[in-house]
Amino acid sequence: GPSPTVIAIGNDGTEFQLTNISVNGSQTIINATLTGSNVIDNSNLEPFGIKVTNTSGLAFTFPDAFDINDTPIFTSFGGQPINTIINISGGFDVTSTGLLDISAVDNDPEHTITFSSPNLLSAGGSLVINSSTGKISGITPDLSVNTNVIFSVSANDGFSTSTQTFTYKI
Repeated sequence: GPSPTVIAIGNDGTEFQLTNISVNGSQTIINATLTGSNVIDNSNLEPFGIKVTNTSGLAFTFPDAFDINDTPIFTSFGGQPINTIINISGGFDVTSTGLLDISAVDNDPEHTITFSSPNLLSAGGSLVINSSTGKISGITPDLSVNTNVIFSVSANDGFSTSTQTFTYKI
């Protein structure tokens, strides 16, 4: 028979149709799929309500039923694209230069990103990452030969973590 309709409702009243509605024998909804990326692209409208209208026209709305969590996205390394290899001198103080700073964004404006880098000191030196800003300060390893130094950074928004590797060349 016909299925009920299910819509997600943003906090501004915008409605998003859900599809692939599945019901069990007692007319309980067991599955619904968000269409395309409409809801995800509008995660600023969280929290979303859910409105279910059965085939006879009766409807019920569950207010503030769900949030969408976007994962942090790395955006730059030293002001360059994230896959750039930054050339830098050994024994150089990068504090306040921005040369190795990491940037990331989260599409959920209420989430705060926390940065960490467990292997930033793997080649020596005294580099540290600011957990709130992604700024890297300290002195690069004082190496006598050309060396690619690879380190990873994690960005956590309190719900999910993204990890990215970065490379600088001494």
